[in-house]
Amino acid sequence: MFSCAVCEEFSMYNLCSDCRVIRHITTLNGKKRVLEVLENIFQRSEDKQDNKIQIELKNEIENRKCNLKK
Repeated sequence: MFSCAVCEEFSMYNLCSDCRVIRHITTLNGKKRVLEVLENIFQRSEDKQDNKIQIELKNEIENRKCNLKK
């Protein structure tokens, strides 16, 4: 058994079945396009990161207030 070159899970081949699908999609659409889509969907901009941090801080403060009231 080998480990997949991409996800490092064990596979009988160089790439596991999931990573072969990713490789096929990359072949069809081009590496730049696949990276562009992944970045647009999965990576947060700094503004979105700041918003997420503020929401998490607000939730943490609310949780602590509720715990203090109890």
